[in-house]
Amino acid sequence: MSDRASELAQQLLDKTESGKLEWFPSDDQQFEAFRADIGDGFSFYIQRSTSGSDDKFISFELKKNGYIVFTDQVDNVIRSPKAELMAESLDARIMKFRLFSDLFHAARKSAMGGDQTIKEVRELIERLGKAS
Repeated sequence: MSDRASELAQQLLDKTESGKLEWFPSDDQQFEAFRADIGDGFSFYIQRSTSGSDDKFISFELKKNGYIVFTDQVDNVIRSPKAELMAESLDARIMKFRLFSDLFHAARKSAMGGDQTIKEVRELIERLGKAS
């Protein structure tokens, strides 16, 4: 499933960065998560959790009408070389982590307003200075 997930994640990243796909905060209170509805009951979810000092775990899901069609995940935890050989190669894991991370950050920017939010906050801060 990893190749399909990476292919879909790349397509979603491209659409998000070009402004053709909008993401929304997910209702999940345990993780920072975002949802993109693409029609016909299909939704993508991307969520990130952090543990320890800098260990990150990113999960990517496709759902139809609320039911999971597939899920894929990756983390940035360093494992022993022997464990790496049994799982995905280190290079493949790094590439997938970067892709999922890029998609997560693009989804967050889309959901939270990105540059428009920064502009609004700057205007509010400027008004604070004028009010006194």
